[in-house]
Amino acid sequence: MNSAPASYLVTYDSELFPQAPLATSAAQAWPGLRVEHYQSPAMELPAHFHLHHLLLLHQPQAPVLARRRQGRHVEVTAFQAGDAGLYPGGEYGAVMWEGLLDTTHLYLDNEYLEKLAGQRLDRTAFSLHNRFQFADPFLTQVGQQLLAAVIIPPALGQLYVESLTQVLMYYLLEHYATPAPRVTSGAQLPVAVLRRIDEYLAAHASP
Repeated sequence: MNSAPASYLVTYDSELFPQAPLATSAAQAWPGLRVEHYQSPAMELPAHFHLHHLLLLHQPQAPVLARRRQGRHVEVTAFQAGDAGLYPGGEYGAVMWEGLLDTTHLYLDNEYLEKLAGQRLDRTAFSLHNRFQFADPFLTQVGQQLLAAVIIPPALGQLYVESLTQVLMYYLLEHYATPAPRVTSGAQLPVAVLRRIDEYLAAHASP
């Protein structure tokens, strides 16, 4: 079993994997999204901090046993074709798998996602769900279309890709995100209290 090099802050999985992606959208520089396709042999990734949100789409020829550690908790599952994983940007424990993984990696830029949420949903504060394994045929379909656009540039060019990207992100915000309480830059007193303070200051002002 191969072992990834020690790493802490990770932008893209190519920084952890010993092999390059089979396909990548890096050269296209799509706004808010990078798509990469990997076939990864059995290996273990060390604990790391992932900078971007990551949507992982699985298409192995046979189920692959995998486990990840988060603190004292260990999750074990078998990934098969059609499965997905959603991993918000943040800190993750070690993860390993015991067979050949065939995966499409969609890296979602948090600032771009926040911008979309604020423009259309008035939801600049949200928390993406952390899902080690789930199935969603719609996400699989969109991911396949985006990967196809990496391999063969679409006739509509970047407009087509940006439309798919926004569909993907809005879908995740609608179905796999929880609105977070808005946080202000500083604590504010209620209006009634502020009004009483103003009245007190006015009443006791020096002549």
